[in-house]
Amino acid sequence: MQQTLAGKDVAPIEHRIILKNGETRWISDTIILFKDDSGKLLSYDGVIQDITERKQAEEALLELTENLEKIVVTRTVDLEQAKLEAEQANKASRPSSPR
Repeated sequence: MQQTLAGKDVAPIEHRIILKNGETRWISDTIILFKDDSGKLLSYDGVIQDITERKQAEEALLELTENLEKIVVTRTVDLEQAKLEAEQANKASRPSSPR
């Protein structure tokens, strides 16, 4: 608020609110400054936008990404183990060279 009163532009603020019915909603507060020709702050307005759906989509995407990363790690370990087993089987099946 101090930056706004000083006439400085501030980035939108995203935060959660809890409605009377207990539901949580995400909102974005954007402050719009009105200045005179010399740049002095005359007034400001606030615009509030419900961004709950976007936040839910971001959370779902993050969860999917984390799950995919776990699958990749598990699959990589499985492939490395299969490669090692194949190499060992290949060595075991080779005829030994006479000395």
